[in-house]
Amino acid sequence: MLIDGKPVSSCLTLVSNIEDKQVTTVEGLAQDGELDPVQQAFLKHQAFQCGFCTTGMIMAVKGLLNAYPHPSEEQAKDYLSGNLCRCGTYVEVLAAVKELGE
Repeated sequence: MLIDGKPVSSCLTLVSNIEDKQVTTVEGLAQDGELDPVQQAFLKHQAFQCGFCTTGMIMAVKGLLNAYPHPSEEQAKDYLSGNLCRCGTYVEVLAAVKELGE
């Protein structure tokens, strides 16, 4: 999830620490029935398989783009480092990030 636009691990975040802050979950990205560009890029590049990591990856990429609109591959890898993908879709995720940052 994003707290004030920055990615955090939801399982490690206490509700009492985010009072009066803007919280965005993957469900909050789509607006008026339209997927967020990050969600669209993940679909286009097939950057998911089993879905275990998908929401965390999408939110990490959204936070990355908030901080760095044109991220380098190293910045992307840094932001994604806390997300483990059982299926190994890292190449596809990085392809989505590359397109979004162009």
